[in-house]
Amino acid sequence: MKVFKILFSVLLISHLTSCQDGSESTTLFSNSNIGKPNKPDSLYQGLLYSKETMVQLEAIVDSVNVDFLNCGLDRDYYSERQAKGVHVFLEKSHAKKAKTDIESGISLEEFKKRYPSAKTSPELLIIRYNYLDYEGTKLLKFMDPTGDYEIKLMNKKDLFRNDVKATWVCNKSLKSISAFFFKSDFESEKLDEKYARMVQYSECLIDTNTTLYLHKNIEHEWDENSLINQFMGRMDMVTDKPEDNFDDFEAYYEAMNVWDSLKTDKVIAVLENDPQLISLFQRAIEEGLSLGGSNEMFEAYVGEFYSKEMSLELKRGRKVYGSCSMDNSPIMHAKEIAVLSAETKSWNVFLRAHLNIMNDNFSRASDASYAWEKRKTYARELELLNINLTDLIIGVCLRIDDDSENHYYGYIGRMGRAISELENSEKMIKKITFMLKDDNLDDYNRLLMAYLYLNFISYTEGDEKLEHKGKMLDLLDVLPKYFHNHILHNLPKEN
Repeated sequence: MKVFKILFSVLLISHLTSCQDGSESTTLFSNSNIGKPNKPDSLYQGLLYSKETMVQLEAIVDSVNVDFLNCGLDRDYYSERQAKGVHVFLEKSHAKKAKTDIESGISLEEFKKRYPSAKTSPELLIIRYNYLDYEGTKLLKFMDPTGDYEIKLMNKKDLFRNDVKATWVCNKSLKSISAFFFKSDFESEKLDEKYARMVQYSECLIDTNTTLYLHKNIEHEWDENSLINQFMGRMDMVTDKPEDNFDDFEAYYEAMNVWDSLKTDKVIAVLENDPQLISLFQRAIEEGLSLGGSNEMFEAYVGEFYSKEMSLELKRGRKVYGSCSMDNSPIMHAKEIAVLSAETKSWNVFLRAHLNIMNDNFSRASDASYAWEKRKTYARELELLNINLTDLIIGVCLRIDDDSENHYYGYIGRMGRAISELENSEKMIKKITFMLKDDNLDDYNRLLMAYLYLNFISYTEGDEKLEHKGKMLDLLDVLPKYFHNHILHNLPKEN
C-alpha cells in the first residue's frame, strides 16, 4: 500500500497546492495539548472518531479559542426583522368582497364588524423570508414562528418593505381569505454584546467561506463508459468480487465478507504490477475531481490506496438524497465526510459536516416523524473537544438580519435534543433561562430560546422533566403574554 501511495505523491502534492478551496488544510493545528492531562480512554468509547483524531481536533479547537479570545467584536449584529400582528381567516361566501375591502385598507376593527364570522388569532409575532420553490420560482413567505399561520406570495419588492403598520398582506385565492394584519412595522434590534459574541463565536468556528459541497453538478450520474466505472469493473474482476445473489442473501453476505477480507492484498498486488491499471486509476480520480459525483466504493479505494484527502474531496463532489424516512444513506455519507475531514484535520469541513449530522440537515423524498428518534445528534463528540458549546449552540440558534451567505443556522428541535445528550447541560440551560428573562433581547429570539428549552425538556425523563417543566411555567411571569399560549401548547406531556 505504501509503495503504491508513493507513486502518486507528486500528483497529490501538485493537486493540493492548486486547490482553490483552502479548507482542505488548516494552519490552526498546534501542540496546545502538550502538558495537558490525558483523558481516560473510556471517554472516547462509542464516538464517531478515534481517540487519536479527537486529540488532534482538540488542538485545533484550542487554537481557535485562543484566537477568538484575542479578538474583539468586529461588527454589530441585529435580530431578524419581525412585526406584531394577527392572522385573519374567512370562509368562502364573503371572500371576494373581503379581499376588496382588505386591498382598500380597511381597519382591523371595521373588518371584524363587517365579517363577524372571520376567525382572528391572538396577537402574533410575524417574520418573513425569501425562498425558491421546487420549480425555482422566487417566493416570499410571511409566517408566525410556530408555522401555524403562513402566507406565500410571489416575491415583489413592495411586499418586502418595513413600514407595514396598519396594513394587510393577503393570499390570492378567492375561495377564502387568509391574511395578516400588522400592528407594528418590521423592526430589527441590535443584539447586546454578550449575544453578539455568541453569534461571532459560531462564525469563528464555522467558516462562512467554506461550503460542504464543491461542485455545482453534485447530482451528476455516471454513464457506463465513465473512467470510474471502467476502473470499478476492472477491480471487481481482479479481486474476484462475488456476483449479486439476492435469492440467497445469507450466502451472498458471507461471500462478500470473505471477499472484503482478502480484497486489500489483491489490490496491492495488482496495482504494484499493472501500470495501465494505475494510469486508469489516476485518470478516474482526475475525472471525479473535475466533474464530481463519484461513488462510495470508488471513494473507499481512493482513501485506502491513494489518499484520504482525495477521498474527502470526491465525497464533497456528490450529494446523497434519502428515498424515504428510513433511508440512512444521507447520514452515512455525512458521517464519512466528517470522519475523513477529522482524520485529515480539515477543520472547516469537519464542523459543517458534523453539525449537519447534529441537525439532521439532509434532503429526503419523505420524512415521517417515527424515524426521527433513531437519529442521534453526536453532540458528545463536540463536548469532548473543549468547544464552548453554550456559545456555539445558542449562536447558531439566534436569528440575525443581514447574515453571511453561508452562515450556519441550527434546527431548534435537534439542538434541544443535543443539549439533553450532553454530560453537562446545566450551564447551557442556565444561559437559556437568563435570555428568556432578558427583555432587552428581541421577542423572536426569546421565543426561539423558549422553544429550545421546550425541546430540551421533551427529551428529559422523570423528576428531571418535572423540574424543568416547573421552571418553564415559572418563566411565564417574565415573558410577553402572547408567548403564553405557544409555550403551554408545546409544553411536553408526562412520559
